[in-house]
Amino acid sequence: MEPIMDQMNQAVYKRLDAFELRILERPAPTIDLSIFHAELASLRANMGSILVPPESAPVAAPTEEVDTVVISVLFGDSMPPPDSSRAAGKRSRSDRTSNDAEAHRLRKKERQQIEEARRASIVDEELRQQLTREVGVGPSARVSTTEGAERVDERTTESAKIVDGSATNGIPSVDPVGSEKPDPPAS
Repeated sequence: MEPIMDQMNQAVYKRLDAFELRILERPAPTIDLSIFHAELASLRANMGSILVPPESAPVAAPTEEVDTVVISVLFGDSMPPPDSSRAAGKRSRSDRTSNDAEAHRLRKKERQQIEEARRASIVDEELRQQLTREVGVGPSARVSTTEGAERVDERTTESAKIVDGSATNGIPSVDPVGSEKPDPPAS
């Protein structure tokens, strides 16, 4: 195992050396300093124009109009009357918009439809179960199968049942009935 590891290490070192030689043999990238000098000069010119003091001072906007508006709003005489104590306890219905009312109606209608569908599925399931019970008991003694054979459901005096004759190549087999209640003795 150790000689294999040594060979692998040597192969890795050989590849690293080859890679290092290829990198060293590459020519150094040439950097054109004239482009950098031109960019630096344009940045200095832009900075110079930014740092030059403005020739005229900006005129301040008149604040007197704004001040009068603020003072009139804060200290104006038009204050709304306080709510009466009777009205304070009541909930205003005007805050409910028509969109809210419509959304409420839609949610209610959707809940009702879901409830109706749930009830219908319960009724369908009960009908299906009742139908399977009726088919299992069924008024007919002969039930046809897909192969054209008939399953005979006859009760014998020994409380045994003849099972599907087609399953055993036409030979009927007898299955004792243990789960059904035996017929009451005749008196």
